[in-house]
Amino acid sequence: MISLWKAEKAEVVPQPSPGVPTVSDDAISLDEEIRLLRDQLARKLQLQNAQLKRMLERFEP
Repeated sequence: MISLWKAEKAEVVPQPSPGVPTVSDDAISLDEEIRLLRDQLARKLQLQNAQLKRMLERFEP
């Protein structure tokens, strides 16, 4: 005799381990890195603008 049992599938959702960064941690980290890079770029542009102004002053009468 063949028994027909239909097995139900259970969805298993793994819990993140404490040592693994979550998506929100990654987003916060990326936001911080973006802020740092913007600050560095702003300082570099200010320095370059000051250098260009000094160079242009040599050509002014």
